[in-house]
Amino acid sequence: MDTKERHPQMSERKGLLDWNINDENIDEVLNITKVGRPQKSVEKAKRSLAFAENTLPNAIWTKKSLYQYKRRTKKTQVKRITKPEAVRRQWESKIESFLETNSRVMPNKKDTLLINGERVAKRHLLCSKHEAFRKFVSEQPEFPRKFSTFSKMIPKNFKLLNLSRRQVCICTKDYNLEQKINSLNRLAILHESNTRLSVKQLSDLSVCSYDGKFPERKCVDRNCNNCGIESIINWYEPLLTASGPDQIVKIPSVGDNH
Repeated sequence: MDTKERHPQMSERKGLLDWNINDENIDEVLNITKVGRPQKSVEKAKRSLAFAENTLPNAIWTKKSLYQYKRRTKKTQVKRITKPEAVRRQWESKIESFLETNSRVMPNKKDTLLINGERVAKRHLLCSKHEAFRKFVSEQPEFPRKFSTFSKMIPKNFKLLNLSRRQVCICTKDYNLEQKINSLNRLAILHESNTRLSVKQLSDLSVCSYDGKFPERKCVDRNCNNCGIESIINWYEPLLTASGPDQIVKIPSVGDNH
């Protein structure tokens, strides 16, 4: 026979779990929350009493002390749109369309940016952000925000001109030079003319021949009397004669529209 005495709370806890739920001990289960009683066992006893199958005349679910054990369905929470978010959704497409007409695509193929899983070409703004904001407000006077909000809404692929980090010239005269050379080369192939050149060859054609890495300074500054654009005109003279004056036209510069 076991001579060890059990703790009174342990014996009471075991007794609560072994109780049979009937009309006789319901009042006893509901009234055992006295000082010094094991609180966890009381809660378990109440929970088992609440979910028990019984045929009592008074339904236990209607008792306020047991209503907390009911399973409640969580209400679906509707996320409200804040005012800044509503303004951003309303004006995002308009600002992006405005910036596309006031910017240029960077010429290098590697000048791209990953936005939302898609590769997007970087673009140079033709003016500062403050100037772009003033121009946008003049076109869209109903824009309800200030410059700080406008600056935050500019997409990441629109960059300001950085004179210290650019790799190619982006001035109005030289920006579309490569495309112009490609058009002339396609025209030379069409007329079977041996006048195709690359941008590097065209640049070397406009200066005197040199042995080092760079031409002489006077040739670069256009102070030399032996080189210039006359050599380029003479080079393309056979193509001008073969194609006629109607097929070669002056390409309007980008700056004419701004």
